[in-house]
Parts: sequence; structure tokens; C-alpha cells
Amino acid sequence: MSKFLRSLGVLLAWLLLTAGAPAQSTSRWKVPDPVLRIDLGPDNQDRQVVLEKEGLSLAIASRFFMIGRAQVTIEVALPESGRFELKLVNDKALVELRNVRREGKRGLADIVSRVPPLSVTDALDQTRAPIDAIQAPVRQRVGEKAKSLSRRELHDYLEARGEKLPGGDENKMREAYVQAKADEETAESFKAKIAELIKPRPEWYHRDIDERLQQANANPRRIYHELAAVQLADEYLQRFGFQSLQRQTRYADYADRVKGRLDAVYQVVSGKAAQSAKRAVDTGEAARLREALLVDLDCRLHAEADPQDPNSQWFNGQRIVCQAAGIKTIKVTGRLDPARHDQADWWILDKYGSAVTLEAPAASGYRVETPLKADAKTVLRVVATEEKPVEYSFELRLTAKDRGMELLIFESPERVDNRFPF
Repeated sequence: MSKFLRSLGVLLAWLLLTAGAPAQSTSRWKVPDPVLRIDLGPDNQDRQVVLEKEGLSLAIASRFFMIGRAQVTIEVALPESGRFELKLVNDKALVELRNVRREGKRGLADIVSRVPPLSVTDALDQTRAPIDAIQAPVRQRVGEKAKSLSRRELHDYLEARGEKLPGGDENKMREAYVQAKADEETAESFKAKIAELIKPRPEWYHRDIDERLQQANANPRRIYHELAAVQLADEYLQRFGFQSLQRQTRYADYADRVKGRLDAVYQVVSGKAAQSAKRAVDTGEAARLREALLVDLDCRLHAEADPQDPNSQWFNGQRIVCQAAGIKTIKVTGRLDPARHDQADWWILDKYGSAVTLEAPAASGYRVETPLKADAKTVLRVVATEEKPVEYSFELRLTAKDRGMELLIFESPERVDNRFPF
């Protein structure tokens, strides 16, 4: 590849890396850590509490580009019991989601790339096997004969074929002789392989390859190797949504553009150019490449709820009227026992607003969470933070009142729809 095309490849890689990159810090063009850690605990401000008809879910989105890694392990800190779920939001990402599981207080999964980096050298290496299969028997036979040839005989043969004469000792010249002789004896085999390879290609493709084969000192083995590698590279690029470049009218232009593109994509997928991002505009192929590499995860913990305990669901919580005549303070008490699947209690707060202050003691073993809006209701959740049974309490205080009765409410294990106070 020419220096110009290589420079073009690096420039294209820079454009691909920078064009329209998502703004979130978790989705910049950088090589991800081998283990991506996510916290679903209450201290993570990115965490969302989702109230669904099935119950409560703790959710968080995570985005990163699958570059420079064959696999990334997702490790999620789970603050409580429940069903761990991880989904790929971007179904066009060239990755697989494997081994989603829960181990203790961790949710784990593996993100595995389906398209490893491919360089021009890799493409040549991966298309070498058919060549070796054809030439191996010939090379072995010719190699035995070459042992008896003099340096002058080796030199004269290579010179007559127009081969580049290797410097150094006689062994290098003998190796060059064996390769040249194998190329001579397998030329027709490679011409047949070339014809098979280019059969579905456009007319201009056939014309250019035929011209190359008719040139003096044409080497069908080398031509076949380049054709196979370029075709592999073009098919590889199409996996990222790139269109084939076979609409070109000259093979040399087609091959150079494929190699330049491949080098640019390799710089991105391998992560080698990931730190050079600056700023550029989005274009079609850059957008398709980003889409193919962007891992967009929806991470959720579906909180455990005991079907025998209605209070464990937000829509069945006990109801409290926060503002009632003659009442200044409402004190609520209850009990949680995670070992018996009693992980959380829900309370529905009627008339909860700015005139009501929620006060919860700084106690261990449970957590009184921030009230949430659910439809036209305000709901509050108390959740156990340890495995042992725990007694909990919190208060609802009318800030505008300086006196009034204190009402004490106990959590009931029965399904109720009463309003407290009566």
C-alpha cells in the first residue's frame, strides 16, 4: 500500500473515531476495561427506579465501544435480592451476550466480539492456506533437488526468471530457488484458482486481471494471493455495513481503496487509534461503523416480591393520609425478614407534598428510600439492607403545625386498602 493510502487510512480512522461520538462519558471512543463494573446501589445517581406492573426494577444504562477487546466482562453490584437481567439495546452491534448469571451480590455477563480486528497482513495470512496446500508437495520435491545445485546454477535460474536475487548466504538463494520453481510448476493451478475466484466479478475486473497475467514475469501465485486477500477484506468491511467497492472500473483502484479502508477500520477496531479522537462531522460509513461497535446495555434488577405479602408490591402498599385534621405527626413502624422473602414494604402516601416532612432515623439493617411518583400516587419503599430480621420506623410530620396528635401506624401483613388515620 502506498504512503498516501496509508496516511488516508489513518485520517479515515480519525474521522471514524470522532464523527458524532456519543456525549456520555461511558461511550467515548476508548478501549473499555476488561471488566466493566456497574453499581445498582442507591448512591449511584445514574440508577433509575422503575415502577412496572410486575413490580419494582432498578435500572441503569451503560454504553461503550467494543474496540481493542475480544471480550468484556460486565460485573454489576446488586444491592438486594431479585432477578438480574441484562439486555443488548442495539441489536446491530457485532457482539454476543453470554453467560448472564447472578453470583451472590453480583450480576455477571460476558460481551464477546463477533468480528475480530483484521489488518492487511492478517488478510494475507488468512488466505495463505490454499496456497500452501497446492505448493507444499512441489516445494518438498524441488527442495531435495536444490540441495545438489551450485550457487551459480541457482543464480542463473533466478536471473533468467527475473526474480529478485537475495543477498546473504547460499541458503537464502536456495530458498528463493525453491519458491520460484514451485511458482513455475504450479502456475496453471493458480490460474485456474484465479478464474474461479473472479468468475462472479464485473467485466472490468476480468479484463484487468487478464492483463496482469499476460505481463512478462507475471506470477499467478502472487496475483491469486492478493485477489483472495482483497476479497476477504471487502467481505469483512461489509460486515460493518460498508458497501462493496466493486463499482470501481480498475482493479488497482479497487484494491487500493479496499486496503485503505481496511487499514482505517483496523485502527479503530483494534483500539490502536482510540486515543487520537478530536472532532469531526458524522458521515454514512462512520455512522454504520459506530453502530456496529456500540454496545448499549440495559441492566436491571427486578426486586424480589413475596406473592403472599401484598405490601411487597408498590401498587398494594398500605395507605396513609399524610395531612389530616388534628394530626401533627404520623409514626410508621414495621418489620422485615429477608430470610422469609420479606425484603421490602411499600407505603402509599396520600396528600404528600411540600407541607409534609419525611424523617427517617439513621439506622442499620434497613433503608427508607426517597418517595416516588407512580401515576397519581406517591409511594415510599422501605427495604432491608441485611439478611437478618429488622424493625424499622419513619415519621411524616406536618411542618406548618406546632401541635397536634401523634398517630402510630403498624405495618400489617394482611392485604388492606384502608386510609389512616380513620
